[in-house]
Amino acid sequence: MVRTPIVRLSAPPRHSRVNLGVAAVTVVVALAVSVIPEAAQGTESNTSCLPTQFELTIERAPFVLAATLTIPPAPEPVAAVVVIHGSGTSDRSNAWTAAWTAALVARGVAVLHPDKRGSGASGGDWQTVGFDVLAADAVAAVRVIAARPEIDASRIGVIGFSQGGMVAPVAAADDMISFAIAVSSSVLPFDDQVRDEVVLAARRAGLDSRQVDRVGRLQDTASAYAHSKIRWEEYAAELAETRDTIPDSDVIAPFPATEDHWVWSWVRSVGDFDPLPRWRALDVPSLFIWGGRDPRIDTVRNVALATDQLASDSRPVTILFHGDEGHAFIRDDTVDFVARWILNGGRGDE
Repeated sequence: MVRTPIVRLSAPPRHSRVNLGVAAVTVVVALAVSVIPEAAQGTESNTSCLPTQFELTIERAPFVLAATLTIPPAPEPVAAVVVIHGSGTSDRSNAWTAAWTAALVARGVAVLHPDKRGSGASGGDWQTVGFDVLAADAVAAVRVIAARPEIDASRIGVIGFSQGGMVAPVAAADDMISFAIAVSSSVLPFDDQVRDEVVLAARRAGLDSRQVDRVGRLQDTASAYAHSKIRWEEYAAELAETRDTIPDSDVIAPFPATEDHWVWSWVRSVGDFDPLPRWRALDVPSLFIWGGRDPRIDTVRNVALATDQLASDSRPVTILFHGDEGHAFIRDDTVDFVARWILNGGRGDE
């Protein structure tokens, strides 16, 4: 029986062992302190006690991606990680990814923090490409920093945040990448994850069970139209009826009301993407980080699926679970563990 370690950070230290699905799971519980670190003080001077920052460009013809590489002071080449942003427009001003960048650098890991394509100073358009192209952006970034003498090219990985965690295993299939991390992401098929997020939003908004079911049905209809399984008229009718049934709802407002909305072509470019087979195909260490109170992800479903489907003698998989955290979180104990996991070659505290 294969063991997949799950580390739970929420209570005083103790050790126990439980069974979840087909895998024996080691559960380590440790004391937690929640802290958002200040931004790293990057510099281009040679002061040895401070990290060094470099502004880089990544060629993705016919445009470039802009990024900042921050390297901690070290006498030898260091391990590094490339950030993969979540959904929508996101760049280096993103407080969540910036906090993770600063915290990892402070613990001895170099971080390349880019502007996502079509965001900040980066060219291109994320609305017109699928996850394979976003993964190729990350791989291109890995190749750029691997050529630098300050970076240990044998210890470069990717860290995907939210939807970026679905892109991470696609990028990690490249031979240059030695580990993959997904923070507050999903191992469910894309359409299933979107449905979960919509239904969770409906429940959070206080809708009753029949209204929640109605919202779920609307999402199913939207997905069917996006994948050209039904005609526009069928989706438009379902949207109008749902709006009549649940008037003035912030949950319904984001659903597109026109045939030419950009989201339809974007969903088609993503297709029927399923991250789980991509994770299963990897032979490098993988780390998943979830919060038990994530308002966007059914974490119970995701943890069970990852534990059941990804356990393997040849595939080191670690799950870090915080029962009391939400989606865009960062904690000192979490980053401590992640930095050790990276520096120890995907073995955490072993």
